[in-house]
Amino acid sequence: MRQYMRAVKQETFDDFQIKNTQPCPLADFFDLDVTVVFMNEKEVREHFQNDAWFELYAKYPFSQGIMTLSRVGFNSEMNQALVYVGNQKEILSGAGYYVLLTKMNGVWIIQDKVMIWIS
Repeated sequence: MRQYMRAVKQETFDDFQIKNTQPCPLADFFDLDVTVVFMNEKEVREHFQNDAWFELYAKYPFSQGIMTLSRVGFNSEMNQALVYVGNQKEILSGAGYYVLLTKMNGVWIIQDKVMIWIS
């Protein structure tokens, strides 16, 4: 990843790796205009052990699929952040990215993103 995303600082990358050694469940701190349903890894495995995506869309007909987020790694100045974002819509419809963000004038902007898988 670092060979394709040269702007990521070593300390940002190191913080990202350390924070993501263990899973960390998300809480509903999102201020969004859509409904968010949280599932842990066990629930995802149970629902999709047979690639039964129709079950997800029957239960949540307007779902965009399953999104996976990592914990965020920061540099010491707290003006650079690295996060992993993945989204799966069906067995062969998804992608995962590392996203590098930079804080400029108090606003986080995407500086770079690298796709690391696609299906």
